[in-house]
Parts: sequence; structure tokens; C-alpha cells
Amino acid sequence: MYDLAVVGMGPAGIEAVKYALNNGLSVIAFEKDKPGGTCLNVGCIPTKSILHSAISYNLSKTFDKIGLAGDLSLEIDWKKVIARENSIVEKFSSALDKFLGSIDNLKYINSPAEITIDNDNILIEADYNIYEAKNIIIATGSKPYELENLPFDGKFILSSDDIFKLENLPKSVAIVGSGAIGCEWAYIFSSFGVEVHLIEKAPAILPNMDNDIQKYAERILKSNNVKIYKDDYVLNYSVNKLTLNSGKEIAPDIVLSCVGRQAVLPVVHYQGYGGSFTLRAGQNSCTTDFENVFITGDASSGTMLAHYAVFQARNAVNLILGKNEEYYPVPSVVYLNPEVASVGLKEQETDDSYTIKKISLTTSQKAWCDNQITGMIKLIIKDNLVKGAHIVSPEASSLITLLSFIIQYNIPVDEAKNMIYPHPTYSEIIAEVL
Repeated sequence: MYDLAVVGMGPAGIEAVKYALNNGLSVIAFEKDKPGGTCLNVGCIPTKSILHSAISYNLSKTFDKIGLAGDLSLEIDWKKVIARENSIVEKFSSALDKFLGSIDNLKYINSPAEITIDNDNILIEADYNIYEAKNIIIATGSKPYELENLPFDGKFILSSDDIFKLENLPKSVAIVGSGAIGCEWAYIFSSFGVEVHLIEKAPAILPNMDNDIQKYAERILKSNNVKIYKDDYVLNYSVNKLTLNSGKEIAPDIVLSCVGRQAVLPVVHYQGYGGSFTLRAGQNSCTTDFENVFITGDASSGTMLAHYAVFQARNAVNLILGKNEEYYPVPSVVYLNPEVASVGLKEQETDDSYTIKKISLTTSQKAWCDNQITGMIKLIIKDNLVKGAHIVSPEASSLITLLSFIIQYNIPVDEAKNMIYPHPTYSEIIAEVL
């Protein structure tokens, strides 16, 4: 009998294991594939590796502006780009596998798991054995959402998982969906000289972000020659041709459909009813109808971000320990060049009682030195407290952490402004806008 069983070793599952062990619980963990989940294997990490190559190639085109002359004659070796990405993923996946197998107090089983709930008892069948636990955290991740009229075939219509299997760079690509995945791949492909068509059904790209973020992201992508179609969607397709609702036709080599992800949940057998059903957690909550069953990370169908999955896993373990769930603002980042990042309220969610303060990156000496003056920092303030922050800047992914801290702990604006910010940095712009 274990205090806790954890199914799925992505960011949520791994954090649940570590946090539970640190709090004295006995733990058994299951993973049917490679540890690391979507983020490590087919998401954040491989994408950022490829993005680094794309940004480096793009920056080489501007070297003459900073006094570096000469014919570089750079060529793109796509196979090496992918080989580097694969090596990084394998390095960390192998390290995680060794780490999980080396923890003395952890029973780790690399096998699919089948779950049965019998009254308050939880039984997990895996690797031809049956294990019992008092509590279970399901952290089985997500998969790409498939549009009915654009079914994945792995050849012409690709998912965000399939895209890593590309053997060669296409000459043209249509990207359906302009969330973080779509925008990042639009920037990657366009940086490598691929003709990119970005199709978004909503009136703006990055539809879930602040209105200024949307405008800057569109500006960044258009400056990289991305063709953007807003308020439009794919009506139908034939071999190498898409017809949009607007009547426009596009003839790409491939289509990347990335309109979101959906939870992957195991079927749970429940002896009390003599049947099976699928458990679901509430929006951004890890609880279910059963006191001892929790769902975390992408599987919870809430905010699908790796760092939120880690936070949610700690919440689940805290509930098992008799503590309460906590709720904090969740920062999000889209990795373009420059990066964009947000936390808290968006301007379109405010009214006249809020103050909007904004400053351009053109005021930053560091930005001029780095030849990176496109961007801004925007704060939403009420009652001397920061309620929302939105950044377009190099290092935005790090800058947003400071603003998340200020929001989370209700640090008054005048106190946050009086901190000492190092110079010259992008962070000192925060002091200027506060």
C-alpha cells in the first residue's frame, strides 16, 4: 500500500513525486513512454532548440548594421538543426529516466497503467502486477486537437507533434491557429526563408493575450514576411491546396494544424458501478468527484503550461496532506524575437477604474546597444497595485517573473519602484513604467 500513485511523468508527475517524497509520503510512479511529457519530448524544449537556430540565422542577416561586414554565405542544414534538437531532448529524457530509477524511496515502473477504483481503494495494474494506493494523481498529458475538416495524415496535414519528423524544410507552409505554437513555428519557418501563411479564425493573432501584445506579435511576424489571415479559416482542402472561408486559396507544401491541445485521460474502472468512465478535473482545479483522485497538468483541461502543471502538482499533494489549494497569477510566454510575455489582467478586461501605463523599448539604452528596440512594457494598475503586466522585449520570459512576484504578493507600486534595478538592463524599464 502506497500513500500516493502518480501516473504520467511529465512536469506535473515529476513534481508530484518529488514534492510528495519530500513531505514523507510513500510513492509509486508510472510512465508508459519516455519521461518529460509533451514539454520535453514534443513541445517547449525541442521547439526552443530549433528556434535558437532560426534566430541565429536571422540575426546573421543584420550583422552589417553592427559593424560586422563580410560575405558569410550561411546555409541551412535542416538535418543538423533537427539532430541538435534530438540530442538535447534525449539528454534530458535519459537523465530523467536515470533520476526516477535512482530514488531510493520511489517505486518507478516504466509501463502503461490501468486504474481501478473499488470504493476508496485504488488499484493500478502495470507490468503484470497490481499495486494499491490511498491516493492517485493522474498526469497523463495532452495531444494535439484535430479539426474535423483537417484530419492529420502525417504527410500534408501535420500536427505539432508531427512537425518534428520533417526530414526537409518545406518551401511553403500554411499554419492553422495563431496561438503560441502557431506563432512560434511561423517565426521559425519564416526565419529560414520558408513562405508562411498564418491563418486565424479570431480577429487577432494570439487571441488570448493582451491587445498590445497581439499588435506587436503581428508586427514581428509581418517583418519576417509572414502572411497573416485574420477572421478566416480553412473551408476545405484538396491535394496541396487550401480554400479559406474568405475565398482565398493557398497552395502550401504542408499544413501545420495547431489549434490547441486536448487532455489525454486513462479509462478508469469503477467497481461500484460495474463499468468504466473517464474522470475529469474542473477548470484549473486538480480535484475530481473522488476525494483521493486528482488530475494535474494538461490532463486537467485547464491552463496547459508546464510551469502551471508543476504548481498544480504541488496543490494536489498539499490537498492530500490536508492543506488547501492555492491560486496565483500564471505567467505565459510566446517565444518570438523579441519574446512576448504576460501575467494577470489584460487591458481588454479592465474598465475606467484601472490605470494603464506603458513605455517603449526605445527609451532603453540597453535595447539600443543590442539593436533590439522593438517592444514595450505595459502595466495595469489599480489601488496602487499591479494587476497585469505585458512585455515585448528580449528576456521577457525572465522579466515577467519579477512582475508575477510583484502581483502575487501585492507589493505596492511605490515599493516596487524603489527597488534597485541594475543598469544597463531591460529590467530597469520596469522601474520607469511603475
